[in-house]
Amino acid sequence: MERLAHALGHSAALAGIHTVTPTGAQLAKDPVAARALLAQACQQTTREFKAQAIILGGAGLAGMAAAIQSQVDVPVIDSVLTGTRQALQLASLKSSGGSELIIPNQGLNLCHVFASRLLASLL
Repeated sequence: MERLAHALGHSAALAGIHTVTPTGAQLAKDPVAARALLAQACQQTTREFKAQAIILGGAGLAGMAAAIQSQVDVPVIDSVLTGTRQALQLASLKSSGGSELIIPNQGLNLCHVFASRLLASLL
């Protein structure tokens, strides 16, 4: 994750990375315990890294940010929801007759190829 943030030019904004032991599938089996664990991990991360926001990453955590926001002192961002909204906004620009979409390539050719294919499938 740190290499990705650096490659995308966001390493200065990355306060740190904190993971939890259970997988997304394991968390999904017990949503109540998952919310408690994630809220605690987010609070710990906020203190440890002095983070101004938390991004919950991973498809298995989709929807959890809203569920734990009230228990965390900083904004909690759902990476799946945010990424989906961004993709839909870009697709909307293209379908509304907007000019050509520009996909930044920050030295990750694979990312550029993936983004191009994703957008092509949405249009």
